[in-house]
Amino acid sequence: MVISEEDPVARGVAAYLGPGVPSGDHVAGTAVRDLGDGLHLLRRPGLHLYDLGLSSDLQAALGTRLEGVIFPSVHRSERGLPALTVHPLGNLGPEARLGGLPRRLTPVPARLMTGAFLALCEAGGDLGIPVSFESTHHGPLLSSPAFFLEAGSAPEVWEDPRVHRALAVTLRALGGGRSVEGPIVVGIGGGHYAPRFRDLVRHRKVALGHVVPDHHVPGLDAGMWEELLRQTPGVEGVLLARPRSAPSSAPGTPILPEASLARREPPVRTGPPGP
Repeated sequence: MVISEEDPVARGVAAYLGPGVPSGDHVAGTAVRDLGDGLHLLRRPGLHLYDLGLSSDLQAALGTRLEGVIFPSVHRSERGLPALTVHPLGNLGPEARLGGLPRRLTPVPARLMTGAFLALCEAGGDLGIPVSFESTHHGPLLSSPAFFLEAGSAPEVWEDPRVHRALAVTLRALGGGRSVEGPIVVGIGGGHYAPRFRDLVRHRKVALGHVVPDHHVPGLDAGMWEELLRQTPGVEGVLLARPRSAPSSAPGTPILPEASLARREPPVRTGPPGP
C-alpha cells in the first residue's frame, strides 16, 4: 500500500491501520512498515499520479516479491458524484494528462483488484455510497501490478472516518488472502464507471482486469490490444459490455459469453445505484 502524504483519503486509511512495525525493507531510503496479514505500507511525498520514480524504486527494493501495489486515494468527478471505486492504471489513448505515458498500461492484478471490489461492497455497504469499478485511466506507470482504491468525490467524503475505515477493512481483507474465482478477463465497452462489468462481477465468478470504455474502443489497434493483454497477466478472454462494443479488430483471445461464467451465490450487494 502506497500512501501519498498529500492525499487526505490515503492519510486517513493509514491512520486507521496504525503504524505497524519495520519490515526491514527500505524504498528510496524510506522504511516499509509491516501491518500484518501480508499488508505493507510505504509513505511517499507528493501526489502518486506523477510519482515518476516509484516504479524503479519499488523494483530495486522489493523486486518480484510484490503481489500488488494499492493506492488508497481521493476520487474526483466533474459532477461531484459520491463513489467508492477500484480501477486499473494506464492511458489508453495518445495523451497522458494525469501521469503515466501515452498508450502505456500498468499491469493489473485482476484477482486482487476484483477481490478489493467485493470486499469494498461489504465494508462500505452501510455508507450509502455506490461501489463501482472505473475504466483504466491515469498514472503512475509501474512495472509492478497495481490498482487504485478510491473514495469521493467531495471533501466531506475524503475526510469521513467511516470511509477511511471501509477502505482500511477492505485492505485487511485482501491481506487475509481473499481469493476470487473465475477467468481473468479484459472488459470492452460501456461507460467510465463500467456498470455492466460491476453487475457481472456481482452475479458471476470472474476477475476483471483492464477496462476499455466506449470512447476508447475505436483506438484499439494491434499495438493497444497487445498492451492490454500483456498488462492483464493470466488473461483468458474478453468480456463485452454489449454486443455492439465489439471492436473492428481483435486478437485471437476469445470473447466469453456471460452464460459461460459460473454464478456467484448469493449475488454481491453494492449499495445505491452507481454513478
